[in-house]
Amino acid sequence: MSTTSMPPESSRDSAFEVRITAPGHLGIGIGRHDGRVVFVRDVLPGELVRVTPVDDRGSFVRARLLDIIEPSADRIPIACPAAARGAGCCDQAYVTAAASRRLKREVLADQLRRIAHLDVDASPPGPLLGDVERIDPQIPLEAVVETQWRTRMRFALDADGRLGLRVRESDTVVEGTDCAQPVAGLTDDLEAAVAAGLHSPPAGTEVVVGVGDGGRRSVVAVAPHRRAHDRRRGSARQHAQRRRAQSAAGHDRRLIAGEPTLVQTVGGRVFEVPADGFWQAHRGAPARYGQVVASFAEQAAADARVVWDLYGGVGVLGGAVLDTLTSVRSLTIADADARAIDIAAQTYAGDERVSTVAGPTVRATADLPAPDLVVADPPRSGAGSADVAAICAARPGAVIHVGCDPASFARDVGLYAAHGYRISALRAFDAFPLTHHVEAIALLTPS
Repeated sequence: MSTTSMPPESSRDSAFEVRITAPGHLGIGIGRHDGRVVFVRDVLPGELVRVTPVDDRGSFVRARLLDIIEPSADRIPIACPAAARGAGCCDQAYVTAAASRRLKREVLADQLRRIAHLDVDASPPGPLLGDVERIDPQIPLEAVVETQWRTRMRFALDADGRLGLRVRESDTVVEGTDCAQPVAGLTDDLEAAVAAGLHSPPAGTEVVVGVGDGGRRSVVAVAPHRRAHDRRRGSARQHAQRRRAQSAAGHDRRLIAGEPTLVQTVGGRVFEVPADGFWQAHRGAPARYGQVVASFAEQAAADARVVWDLYGGVGVLGGAVLDTLTSVRSLTIADADARAIDIAAQTYAGDERVSTVAGPTVRATADLPAPDLVVADPPRSGAGSADVAAICAARPGAVIHVGCDPASFARDVGLYAAHGYRISALRAFDAFPLTHHVEAIALLTPS
């Protein structure tokens, strides 16, 4: 079995075979060759593959896949047409859903063991972490792949104005919108809508498309207006940092189709979210996360009167606690995203128990009354030492921490442990099918 393109002859001359023995963070497979660790993408544990080095660091080697000599029984034909052409949208569309969830559990458990020094399989009376759960239980357990789950997508325009998806860790655009993730109807006639509503877009323009209640769709063009798009090479982290810098510099937003806001209803509450604003990607995630957070709150803080919802966005998780614990007298929703906080203030207007604060977590919590319960849902980079210290200094009776990156989640768990908080309950969700990403929710209580 071969990969899609044949590398230069010089690459094949330096190639070697390696057996993949374990899954690693960020979807990278791990093996050993001549006593050194080898990291390679697009592979599965058990596979014998032929690779070529791309970054030799002495003690370890990053390599590029050339051929799959002995494929895993879990490997399937790539389930995403865009990914099959090189787009970075579905980086694990070549593995069955059941195997993908198994691998995600292994990676999360490994990160917690290595970084937080927590063995989730040795916690009496049984494993602390169960199987990675499906977000949508209506999907049959035996489904080979899970598609059409994403309600928002971000596309890029290439130099000729054609719509597509970026290659992984690159600004190169693969033309087309035929990703396997979007819910039905999200990308129908999208190229035509963009072509009709967007003329001579500046370099770096992206197109955000989303659906809200009733399948109503909005399309927004987002273009940087103070800084030219940066097409330099670099790691995924460097690309993300540059895009955050561009975001900080400001954007021009232009509505191409639909309404400027999308109506999202969760737990009976209506949230009017900007069409290009943040919302959980999986169609079932907001409600499911709310259920888990509410359950954890009942378990550890049933009499909580003061609640902090940090990195709270529009307040979905805080609302779930409010609806579950009748004891709550004060809920503060804090987030650095001013647009999200404005939405939260609008949604909870009239509820005297709820207040909102816009600003970084440490600053936002400085003058708040001490909490009985804290819900923290930080971005992919995690909370970090300063924010965890601020949370723990307030001595809440329980913390419910949400993370969508195993490494930063494990780091934060370790930071909580250093302040005397241990995981009492832990659940993980396959919130991003066809990718290596996994969502984890932990209940932490004082040890």
